[in-house]
Amino acid sequence: MVAPSLLSPCRLAVAASVFASPLVVHQGRSIIPLGWSLHRRGERDVTIPLKIALVQSNLENLDFYLLDVADPASSN
Repeated sequence: MVAPSLLSPCRLAVAASVFASPLVVHQGRSIIPLGWSLHRRGERDVTIPLKIALVQSNLENLDFYLLDVADPASSN
């Protein structure tokens, strides 16, 4: 448990903002990129397919991790 004296108002504000919304903007644009055009706002009920590529780490252990999660007795 954290002592109340260690919690600054700034840290509390950050913690509160984290739980305020599950959505986080990691990158935004204030202008329309070259070659793009602003046609209209997207409809709320339309799903937009999106792929995100992440850098993988520990690929040398991939087979171990796959076998571990595939084992019904595994805690993972």
